[in-house]
Amino acid sequence: MKDGLKHIIGKTIKSVIVTRNDRPPKNQVFLIFDDDTYFEIYGESFTGAGGIDQGGVDEVSRYIEKSGAQITNVY
Repeated sequence: MKDGLKHIIGKTIKSVIVTRNDRPPKNQVFLIFDDDTYFEIYGESFTGAGGIDQGGVDEVSRYIEKSGAQITNVY
């Protein structure tokens, strides 16, 4: 994954736009911030969780490692 995610730390999300398209990129999520900037996440196939879970960096890190995945970046 590209490292643009590090630029969203500390920003406040004011809106989220989700798209679907028959041609690439098939799925897009735009995070729109309160300073009128945005960050795009896109890919052929991905899904989001059904809700918000309780936990911080330590809890999420343990969850990821228990699942057998590897953490590649933390910003």
